[in-house]
Amino acid sequence: MNPIDSKTLAAPVLSVSGLSHTFGEGSLARRVLHDVQVQFGGGEVAIIMGPSGSGKTTFLSLVGALRVPQVGSIKVVDRELTGASNAELSAWRRQIGFIFQAHNLIASLTACQNVQLPLSFDGAETAETSREKALEILRLVGLEDHVDKPPARLSGGQRQRVAIARALVRKPKLILADEPTASLDRNTGREVADLLHKLAHQFGCTILVVTHDHRILDIANRVILLEDGRMEDLENTLERLLAELAALLHTLASGFGKLAAEPSNPGSADPFRNGMERLHIRLNDLSHLKTRPAVAARMDILQQMISHARLVEESVLKFIESLANPMIGEMGSLPDAFLQSLETLLFATAEALQDREADQLEMVLQMTSDRREVMARVRARYFETQAGLGEEGKAFLFDLTNTFTRTVFFLNSLANLLEAWMKKTPAPGATGVTQAN
Repeated sequence: MNPIDSKTLAAPVLSVSGLSHTFGEGSLARRVLHDVQVQFGGGEVAIIMGPSGSGKTTFLSLVGALRVPQVGSIKVVDRELTGASNAELSAWRRQIGFIFQAHNLIASLTACQNVQLPLSFDGAETAETSREKALEILRLVGLEDHVDKPPARLSGGQRQRVAIARALVRKPKLILADEPTASLDRNTGREVADLLHKLAHQFGCTILVVTHDHRILDIANRVILLEDGRMEDLENTLERLLAELAALLHTLASGFGKLAAEPSNPGSADPFRNGMERLHIRLNDLSHLKTRPAVAARMDILQQMISHARLVEESVLKFIESLANPMIGEMGSLPDAFLQSLETLLFATAEALQDREADQLEMVLQMTSDRREVMARVRARYFETQAGLGEEGKAFLFDLTNTFTRTVFFLNSLANLLEAWMKKTPAPGATGVTQAN
């Protein structure tokens, strides 16, 4: 598996390489992480998403030295956790800030005392200096008027702010947050998320957030997906989905000859249709994510590509079905010319999607964009061919030529969308499938 692309600096705060983890043994063994490779830099907020059981919490517990790594390397600020002794892991845990869904505050202590608690492990701190540092952090999170209140007298959002202050009081390089907004209402969750984003930049610390809360994804520099133990950057996921779309279009192009030879067997297109349905479902699962505008724009482009590819398939099948019509024999060489042209255009478009090379794309655009010339040629051939045809034959010929030109139009739309993807610009006529803040 290739490493996740990182926009981080040469010396990452967290570097994970070849990380795998398995629970159980023998026939009961279940691998929850598979060869995870990822880096995170200072000041970066990364959100890790995935279904329940995908390995998110396991990943946090390994990075946070709460579990012993089995396979692979975990380096936090150049400290290798794999192979470290229990004493070393314990010492490192005190250098990480943890934020949990349930706050985990001590009920008998005030807000200030809860924040002071991590400093009690530092022999250089006194009660006075630790309180001073706790008060400073509590002011930053907006709780200067609640420092002497116990957790029971604080709201859920205030308790989570205390938990954030406690995680920050030692000014760690790394903060791990497990569902920090899950127990909060919409507005309070938003406030907590914005606070995390602000403090990450202010303190220069790396914050990893595991969440199912789609409302806070826009605070992240990166959204990372973890499914079936495999980790992938959302942008890389979109690249992979585009590669799958290109492969499916190539499958349609490769099967075009068989479809033409067996026009009564449209089932030959099933691999393409089934693959497109899987792509559509997968992208729909992602389309509600509120991410950075550039990523949201790519989602929109890919959504439109899938829609146009489906239209290409429908148009191709309609054209192929026309070949089974008895009147096809009266059309002369026109059907063969159409078949050759469509096959060439399908392959050219599929290869442009696969290779994404500028010259290939330019060739497809040139072959499909000048529809006036295409229509003029088709119309001339249409009038030439229809001489001597009855009304039924003329109607059939019109449908045949119209289907051909529609297919060319959809292929041209695909090429234009690919051009927008390669330029990382909004799709032509973008419909806002994905909203981003």
